[in-house]
Amino acid sequence: MGTSAFRRSPATEQWEYVRELYKQPNPQPGEIARRIVLALDAETKQAMGGREVAVSMDTLLIAAREVAERGLENYFERWKVTRLGLPPVQFATTVRRIAQRRIAKLGARTLFAQLSIDGLAVAAMEAASGGSPARIRSVSVQEAGAFIGSFVREGRLHTLAQTMLGYSFDRIFRYFVARDIGDFVGSEALPTAGQAHQLMDAVAEHCRRTFGQLDMRSTEEALVNAVRMAERERLNIMAQIVRASMGDGLELLLVASG
Repeated sequence: MGTSAFRRSPATEQWEYVRELYKQPNPQPGEIARRIVLALDAETKQAMGGREVAVSMDTLLIAAREVAERGLENYFERWKVTRLGLPPVQFATTVRRIAQRRIAKLGARTLFAQLSIDGLAVAAMEAASGGSPARIRSVSVQEAGAFIGSFVREGRLHTLAQTMLGYSFDRIFRYFVARDIGDFVGSEALPTAGQAHQLMDAVAEHCRRTFGQLDMRSTEEALVNAVRMAERERLNIMAQIVRASMGDGLELLLVASG
């Protein structure tokens, strides 16, 4: 599949088509993303929307439901969180730890599972700070709880799910670029590592913003019903939504401009 963090992309004609862009000055992030999508094999696409990714999304949505019903303080007490840090950071750390444990029980710690956990943590922190990074240091536990719970109370679970999957998309495509771009640092097109990182950031942001253009409102009813179900049945629904949404995101990247 070619997804090891210690290997370059597969030596295929499609991936060479991607690498050609790193030799060119100022390649468009959208074109890089488009070529990456064209280079992905069916197994990799399937893994990007696998059950482990659904566990990460499920962990965040279940946390939002619990916070909406009982408050963030009670959520922290349940998970034995020592209240010494910033509430948004502690919430992100807590859901990340829960997702890691749940995925470990599945016995399949895939690369995409880890990248989805990274996306989960960023989305959780953003949710707990009301979508504003400037609030991270000042928001109280009560305010953070209100922000998180609002996704449930206002019928926006699909927005929270989309945010988490969008950040996962960001991490996935950042990885795809990172495993090859180092070969071109020092070239005329990418003289410095800093410039390579800027390009990687630009591709990741393009992918996240493109995923954000999807209309996931139609999943709201299914998500609302799912978070009340037993885990096995709930995960089946979450997995269907993740698989379909990731597929739609890839399709959108094929037509989105840079």
